[in-house]
Amino acid sequence: MRSSHTFAFASPIALAIGLLFGTSPALAQETASSDPTQTTAHATDIAVVVQAATASTGMVAQASGDPDAADEAPAIVVTGSRIARPEADSPVPLAVLGQDRLLQDSAQNISDTLNELPQAGIGTTRTNTNFLTSGTGVATVNLRGLGTTRTLVLVNGRRHIGGFAGDSSVDLNNIPTDFIDRVEILTGGSSAVYGSDAIAGVVNFVLKDKYEGIGIRLQAGLTARGDNPTYLGSITAGVNLIDDRLHLIGNFTWDKDKGLASRDRSISDEDCGASFFNGEICGPHFFSTFASQGRFSLVDEDGAAQSVLPGGTDLFTFTENNSLQLGFPDGFGFNRDAVRLIATPIDRKLLTGLVNFEVTPDIKFFAEGTYSWVNADSDIEALAVGSGGSTAGVDFINIDNPFIPTTVANAITAANADANPDNNVAFINFRRRSNEIFDRSNTARRQTFRIATGFKGELAGKYDWEVSYVYGRMHDFNSSNDINIGNYNNALDAIRVGPGNVLGVDIVCRSAAARADGCIPMNLFGHDTVDPRAAAYVEAEVPRSEDIVNQQKVVTASISGPLLSLWAGDVTGAIGAEYHKEQTADTVDDLTRAGLNSGNQLTNLRGQYHVWEAFGELNVPLLRDMSFTKYLGLRGAARYSKYSTIGGEYFE
Repeated sequence: MRSSHTFAFASPIALAIGLLFGTSPALAQETASSDPTQTTAHATDIAVVVQAATASTGMVAQASGDPDAADEAPAIVVTGSRIARPEADSPVPLAVLGQDRLLQDSAQNISDTLNELPQAGIGTTRTNTNFLTSGTGVATVNLRGLGTTRTLVLVNGRRHIGGFAGDSSVDLNNIPTDFIDRVEILTGGSSAVYGSDAIAGVVNFVLKDKYEGIGIRLQAGLTARGDNPTYLGSITAGVNLIDDRLHLIGNFTWDKDKGLASRDRSISDEDCGASFFNGEICGPHFFSTFASQGRFSLVDEDGAAQSVLPGGTDLFTFTENNSLQLGFPDGFGFNRDAVRLIATPIDRKLLTGLVNFEVTPDIKFFAEGTYSWVNADSDIEALAVGSGGSTAGVDFINIDNPFIPTTVANAITAANADANPDNNVAFINFRRRSNEIFDRSNTARRQTFRIATGFKGELAGKYDWEVSYVYGRMHDFNSSNDINIGNYNNALDAIRVGPGNVLGVDIVCRSAAARADGCIPMNLFGHDTVDPRAAAYVEAEVPRSEDIVNQQKVVTASISGPLLSLWAGDVTGAIGAEYHKEQTADTVDDLTRAGLNSGNQLTNLRGQYHVWEAFGELNVPLLRDMSFTKYLGLRGAARYSKYSTIGGEYFE
């Protein structure tokens, strides 16, 4: 359970800002939520918030003080339908998070608030993207656990660019929390209204449309254990001009989450495994056999183990002081959780602007734009490299390798010199963690730009219409260090040519061509035994990388309003059309394309599709304000989509 302690006050600077704009700063009270859904992995979060806001009442939805106003409430469009209706009732399951809940939660990232809701399953977050080669730190929402690609995310009812290569899942890091007026979460399938990617539901972020003055939020947090520090600074400013016809709002947000290591929690500080009788067990028995000092096995030509070492074993490893250890006892493995992360560090900057202009009483122009910079860095254990199929393309160690310990070399010589060919040793099979060779942790640098603009208004005083255009572009560059498999094998295949132990002089790489190319022999036998020059030679000259660019273009036109009057009210309808185009390009590095590093061989990805769609809705009231029912009506929706890839599809 998360216990949030928030302190808000007006500072002298805040007072000065408020006086400058002719109003006084808002004083926020300490709030404590009793909502049982507000749970996180943190035990306690302590935050300090400084706020100075001179906001108009337009920034939040409030009830009017006029008793007659309730009877003349304007029609509004609620997520799940394009038909405006005088009541805020949704024809499908709808949850709404207002500003009070968002402020109460004090979340830096809106995904943290959404993932606390019972409607949301597990999406991608900073707590489960540490191992991704792309998408580190991405935050998505997964309604009803049906998948993030089946959850449509909208901003002011319009589409948003996806956050993964070839994927429509939206990265919520691009949504500024302080710019949100409310969040509407629709958990009924809405393919007929919004398209096939709304099977699980819709999350619609409704942004502020009016804000007058300046609002500042400064926040810092720690867990109850004094770790996982987080910081946030946000400034929102707005002005109303030309007799309240022009509204300009801007926000800049910076926040930083410094992450949390697995070793800092007892629940995740050791590798675990499954036991048939005892369930999950954690500890040295389940540490990785790809040890930092190496795990080595004597094998024959076919790779079968040859137990010719003293004590009748084929295995050997090394102690912490690099003394030879026959066998591979419990506790000699590598504890991967000692270097992994529970939460990935994220540094996020967002710049958001919004313009609303009343061209005429019946025509309004709008534009909203966002540019975000998100940096995320994973931290995982060094690469596990091994022969015998453990790592594709990596060779065994030859038995004339000069780095082989004397005891092992003598045992090999004796076995190969006896009259029994069945115990001959041909190679040394190995598994080893590349701690001192390179760091394979991923670095993600992601930039997203989105603009939505258009016109909306009323026709003949009763028909609501809108024409909009959305353009989005996401650029995500991911990189990590890796090895060049060819160079690795060259450095692994060492021979002795002199009486001493000088690398590159007495002990050299077997291949003359590799030596000419700068090859330095690599000693894998023990902790930290690889010479830095050998590490530099085997490390890939081209980092393992993925350069992703997504682009989105959407044009939408719709009109809605009353069609005819019945005894229970107006029959209302909505029709419209939409065109949207999605493009993606995923470019990997040269070594990955050639299959010459430790990962899977991949090719570049290029793809695009476009969709033409027509949609309609009809709402027919049958009974209203009766003694046995408040409202009874019929509602229908249909959508036809013609994809450039699969042709036409009909939804209803």
